[in-house]
Amino acid sequence: MGNLYQEIQIEGNGTIDVHEDISYQADLVPLHSHIFYELLFVCSGNVQYLLDGQCYQLQKGDMILIPPGLAHRPVFSEELTEPYRRIAVWINADFWELVVSKYPDMEFAFGECRRLNRYLLRTPSATWSGLYTAFKAVLREFHEKKLNWELCMSTGTLTLMAHICRTYYFLNAAQPISGNDDLFSSVFEYINTHFTEKLSLDLISAHFLVSKSTISHLFQEKMGVSFYHCVTQRRLIGAKNSMLSGTPIQKVWELYGFGDYSLFYRAFKKEYGISPREFLKKNVSRH
Repeated sequence: MGNLYQEIQIEGNGTIDVHEDISYQADLVPLHSHIFYELLFVCSGNVQYLLDGQCYQLQKGDMILIPPGLAHRPVFSEELTEPYRRIAVWINADFWELVVSKYPDMEFAFGECRRLNRYLLRTPSATWSGLYTAFKAVLREFHEKKLNWELCMSTGTLTLMAHICRTYYFLNAAQPISGNDDLFSSVFEYINTHFTEKLSLDLISAHFLVSKSTISHLFQEKMGVSFYHCVTQRRLIGAKNSMLSGTPIQKVWELYGFGDYSLFYRAFKKEYGISPREFLKKNVSRH
């Protein structure tokens, strides 16, 4: 069937999409990326979140800014003591680039995220309540679809993004979980840094001075997949980004640690349900 999280496309007016999701129990969400920008507002839930090799403990009021191509996923490391509720706004990349070309300061928040390599903004209650209201206003336009709803949804999202930039200017980005007391965070960060190289359980267990079974159990518990499957997912995300940036398909498999093209093709087709060429044909015009 393929990894649906990888191939989600913006609906709504084709420029902005917004939805509210609630998880009452641990969901199996694969490591994935998108070709659009995503704003994620956390309303509740004791969940960790992987963002480009770093792991964060989420709390109410957190704002996650996810640019195209960034590997991410929630991690349900324990039973939920409260539902994981979040509002997500998706922004078409071409539309966003047009906005930034006219109003460069709108890129401030995403630019700082990239510069600091931190994509989670932690806000105090006095701040997050206003941002939550702005997210809900965009969500309401999408659901009610009154006269000029598409315009209101787009302008509401731009106003929201302007406020996020202001908030980011005055607040510090949240720190990831310290790797000193979280083995999983350290191992995943290592994978994210070295995924184009040869990786094995032997290498990882020797590097972190733990047994191979400990690593294997950790990934099954945290990710719901094997260590090797997680490495493959990260390599495929890198390969997708590289293809969209213009790297020829026949070179991508070698750059991202696959033994030959047939291995790359089979892994890509199994993960996403389409071939690398089909993916490129489907998405290059949108990128």
